[in-house]
Amino acid sequence: MRLALLLVGLLMGMNAFAQEADQTCTETKPFVAPQTLWTGKFVYKASYKVRAGRAESVDVDTFRGADRDTNSTVRKALEKHIVENYRCSGPDRRVEEYLAINLPHDVPELGERLYEARARVTAWRTAAKAASAALTAPNPAVPVCTSNQSQKTTLLKISSPAEFIFHEVLEIRDGVIDVVDVKLMQGGQDRRTNQMVVDWEISRIRENLRCEGTAIFELESTLKLN
Repeated sequence: MRLALLLVGLLMGMNAFAQEADQTCTETKPFVAPQTLWTGKFVYKASYKVRAGRAESVDVDTFRGADRDTNSTVRKALEKHIVENYRCSGPDRRVEEYLAINLPHDVPELGERLYEARARVTAWRTAAKAASAALTAPNPAVPVCTSNQSQKTTLLKISSPAEFIFHEVLEIRDGVIDVVDVKLMQGGQDRRTNQMVVDWEISRIRENLRCEGTAIFELESTLKLN
């Protein structure tokens, strides 16, 4: 009797799994995130109705996002993407799901050279881990740079205390900063303030940082404003 009950329970579980597997939605093409001031992973909650294999009445809310304007831009892009690209199996139903969205830090003017630089850094880190010791070859992610303290950077003032974390991509050509691209990993809720702070950080880098050689590299920095 106990064996029979176990078999019934197992069959019921398999049937439920099969039904769940039949109720899935796939994308005809991947979501391409819009260009924003931000980089990193953010989470949005999508709710939509499946009817005849398509998604409709789509509504996306912010679960863990960036600033208000950026969240609005990403939500609208997600809603459009779901309507145009989701294909669903199973019966008509209401679906809720959480979507982890990566806002990448791409720099179009660097093109493939940025990805090649990232690949060199990854290879160096892999070799360092395998050697379990510091390598004699220099880390391509850390060029020799110094801050020129004689240069004065314009003071930055905002209405309330905040902490900003930047992800920065720089290209150095023969010691001259050729490209500076800065995105936020942490910032405020007001887009205009965030843009002002990013512009300030770009100016600070160009005015104060001095580097040697030729390289493309990335770094993170923090700015606390009281």
